[in-house]
Amino acid sequence: MLEPLILRRHCCRSQAEQALDRQPPLPFDCVGIGVCAVDHISLVARYPQANEKTEALAYVVQAGGPVPTALATASSWGARCAYIGKVGNDADGDFVLQQLARFGVDTSMVVRAKRGFTPRAMIWVDQSTGQRSVVLNRPPRFGLTLKDVTRRQVLRGRILHLDGRDTKVALAAIRWARRAGRMVVCDLGSLREESELLLQQVDYAVVSSTFVRQLFGECELAASAQRLLRLGPRVAVVTAGEQGCWWATREGLFHQPAFAVEVVDTTGAGDVFHGAFLFGLSRGWELARAMRWASAAAALKCRKLGGQAGIPTLAEVKRLVGEADATPAHLAVGETLRGAGVRTTARRAEKGDEHGTAGGRNRGPVQV
Repeated sequence: MLEPLILRRHCCRSQAEQALDRQPPLPFDCVGIGVCAVDHISLVARYPQANEKTEALAYVVQAGGPVPTALATASSWGARCAYIGKVGNDADGDFVLQQLARFGVDTSMVVRAKRGFTPRAMIWVDQSTGQRSVVLNRPPRFGLTLKDVTRRQVLRGRILHLDGRDTKVALAAIRWARRAGRMVVCDLGSLREESELLLQQVDYAVVSSTFVRQLFGECELAASAQRLLRLGPRVAVVTAGEQGCWWATREGLFHQPAFAVEVVDTTGAGDVFHGAFLFGLSRGWELARAMRWASAAAALKCRKLGGQAGIPTLAEVKRLVGEADATPAHLAVGETLRGAGVRTTARRAEKGDEHGTAGGRNRGPVQV
C-alpha cells in the first residue's frame, strides 16, 4: 500500500508550534511586515513592443503588495491579522490603509513617512495570457528601519509573515519571533540581498519558481524544494504556476497540481496563495490541506483584474476544492507520480487536453 500523503500532526509540528499551545491568547493570529503599494493596473490586448503604443481595455487602481494582500486574504477568511509597513503622508497612503481596513486588517502599527510618497506599482496585464509585467516606483531609502518596528509589535501575533525586503528589520523580527516561539513564514518572489540568510532562520519558506532559478540556476522545480530545505527552513515550498507547487519536509517531497480556471489576471495570485496558507497555519491545518486550499484560492483570484479585488471567499474556495475532490479522475491521496518519487494530493484530468486544462480562451492552470 502506498504511503499516505497527509502528514500527521505529531510528525510535523515544530517546537514553535508546540510552544504556541502553552502561550496565553495573543491579539493577532498573524503579524505581517513588508512593502505596500498602490497598484495601477492596465489590461491590454497584448504587451506593446518597443516604440509601440496601445490603448488600455480596462484600468483599475487598487491597494497591493505581497504581505498586505496575503493579510487581506487571511483576514477576509476570519483570521486576525495586523500589518506593519510604511506609507507616505499622502492620499495614496490613506487609500492603502482604508482598503486594508475593509478586509479587517489592523493597521495601527503602520508608519506614516514624513518624507517621500506611498509606493506605486505600474502593472500591465496581457489579455491573451493573463500574465502581467510590474514596475515598482518606491522612493529611495523609504523602507522600514529598526526605529520603526519594536519587539513588542512583532510578538503580538502567533505567526510572523515577511516578504524579505528591509533586511535588517526582517532579520531582527525573525530573531525576536523565534526566541519567543512564534512561527515564521517568508515570501520570497525574487532573489535579494541576504535571502539565503533569511532562509536559514524561517520555519516556512514559500518561494516562487523565479526565486529558485535565480538562486540555483536552471533546475528541476521538485529538486529545488529539496535544495531549499537543506538551507534551513522546516518546510520549503516552491510555487510554479501551471505546474502547481512542490513542498519538501523531512518526511518527503510532495506536489499539489494547479486548478484550472478562466484566467483574466494573475496579479496577486501568489500573494493570495500565501494568505490562504497563513490562514491554514492559524487554524492548525495539516500541510496537504493548507497547500490544496492555497492553490485553489490562487487560481480563483485570477478570474478578476487586480490582486485584492480578486480575493475569493472561503466558501468559493471550499466549493472549488470540493468539486475537484469529487471528480472521479482524481488519483487517490498519496499516489506517487510515475518515475518522480513525488507524492501528489490529487492529479487533475479534466475534460479538455491531455495536460488537464479545459478548453476555452485563457482557461488553464494559473501562474502563481
